[in-house]
Amino acid sequence: MTILEELLLRHLHLGPSVRRTLERRVRRWRAVHGPDQDVVFAQRHPPGRLGLSDFTAADDLAVVVAEEPLAHLLYHFRFESNAMKPSSSFVDDQQVDPAQPQLQPPQ
Repeated sequence: MTILEELLLRHLHLGPSVRRTLERRVRRWRAVHGPDQDVVFAQRHPPGRLGLSDFTAADDLAVVVAEEPLAHLLYHFRFESNAMKPSSSFVDDQQVDPAQPQLQPPQ
């Protein structure tokens, strides 16, 4: 049984013309008291403001130099708003290429 049918049974003086008023009131009630709505907060990332930084232990790659296993880290940095990213390699906490890391386009 619908709300309108129940309302008409309980209040005999009302006619079917109350349907639109009832629909508006039910819609307003649902907007306030109905199920929770998804909330989305827009995220803005201005260029150069945020960055992502990551060190990865590359020991599992089993790199061998002069017959010795090379324990090294890979460093990855990327600006949040940009696809360009500098990369570097480190061995024993020392950067392999001491020159400024070059920006590399995504692959």
